[in-house]
Amino acid sequence: MAFDWAKHDVCYTNEEGGYLAVYPERCGLEVGWFDLSHHRLFEIAEVLADEPERFAFRDRLGREFTLRPMTLEVWNRIRTKVAPGNREYTSLARLREDIKAALGQIG
Repeated sequence: MAFDWAKHDVCYTNEEGGYLAVYPERCGLEVGWFDLSHHRLFEIAEVLADEPERFAFRDRLGREFTLRPMTLEVWNRIRTKVAPGNREYTSLARLREDIKAALGQIG
């Protein structure tokens, strides 16, 4: 089974301890996502895992990334890295709505 790109529209990545990956998308040998400040785009050198809840790859520079669906536990751990003062959530649905709304305000 492969990663469900449409279902997992708000994810986090292992990069530097965990950051947002909003609307991740794979197109051929490229993977990209928004992190609320800009669009990130990587060229895939090797797919390391392609599972329903995890997509991992190595880019052409040798860096490894793993995308996983966002959870409340992860959000509450990384929220101050995303933006100082970001609040703690108790509803995953509300968190996802607010993240998408914030992205819309930036773009």
